[in-house]
Amino acid sequence: MIGLLLAILASEAASQPPTIQEPPLVIDGRVLWVDFGSQTMALAPANGTPAISIDLRRLPQSDYHGFRGNEYVRVVGYILRPSPRVQAFQLYLVTPWYPSVPQSP
Repeated sequence: MIGLLLAILASEAASQPPTIQEPPLVIDGRVLWVDFGSQTMALAPANGTPAISIDLRRLPQSDYHGFRGNEYVRVVGYILRPSPRVQAFQLYLVTPWYPSVPQSP
């Protein structure tokens, strides 16, 4: 009985096609807010697309603890399928947010 169960499980595992490694997403944008409780960040991408939710659970909190709204960051991660969230594996502070229109002196 146990041998039959192991044979079934082994055949199912062997019959699955290999997964294709996807290149990581690199998203530059402006931080809208960071929720330290749920370890989530809302990001407004620089290309003008709607805001996206970034899952920060795989990062140490020290990597994003000092971030505030309107700072410009680069997120490297993957899409958590089937949800539209992005799982961040690296997070960089590029520069504090700067306006797209130059300010007068």
